[in-house]
Amino acid sequence: MSDYFSLTVQDPRCVISHSILAGIESGAIPSFYKVLSLAYCLRVTDEQILEWYGIDMASVRPVLRQRAANRDRFAGAPHYIPPHEHFPFRWPSHPAPSKTELYDVTANDIPTTQQPRFRYARIGAHDDGMMDMLPTGCIVQIDTHQRQVASFPWRTIWHRPIFLVWHTYGHACRWCQQVGADLLLIAHPASHFPVLRFRAPRDANIVGRVVRAWSDHEQTVIEFPPHNGNHFAQGEQC
Repeated sequence: MSDYFSLTVQDPRCVISHSILAGIESGAIPSFYKVLSLAYCLRVTDEQILEWYGIDMASVRPVLRQRAANRDRFAGAPHYIPPHEHFPFRWPSHPAPSKTELYDVTANDIPTTQQPRFRYARIGAHDDGMMDMLPTGCIVQIDTHQRQVASFPWRTIWHRPIFLVWHTYGHACRWCQQVGADLLLIAHPASHFPVLRFRAPRDANIVGRVVRAWSDHEQTVIEFPPHNGNHFAQGEQC
């Protein structure tokens, strides 16, 4: 017995009633489950049925393979591996400042094992330079032991390190690139923020790498994927 026929018996989504058949004959587009049933009943392949509706699987299949490959490449992004950890401190009652600023957390709030390695910052209400990666108003955790800018084959944009940088005009969380003595601060390509160039360390210093972010105290933390390789050594600086 065909798997298609078995499916039509066990899954009501595959049942083709007289009214559904009449609709298909009048031009209605059937669901994929109905396509399987039609293929079985008419003794043709499902691809032949799809061709009736202008879908050429020979052309579509490479696109589907590419989408699957992209999904696998983004498997390391935080949206696919959200850790089950909420904001560990009291969420601020006041609104976010207009610009990105360091967020003061008392020493008693930070686990002893994390002192003084981690600092925190709040993304400004008008600072959408990293778009949905670091939403405005979110609080980020900064690893001050990771301060070296390095280039390596990032799997996705989520894997490229984001740094908190103190510069002449304040603070900013950006991707960074070292060009000689100049430090380039690079915003998300979808944002309206330009690339900023500073002389380091005279006009800009890296505070550390962004490792976590909370957009709300009730949401799970966004944890950025760790880098591949030994590009960051504890205590190294630009």
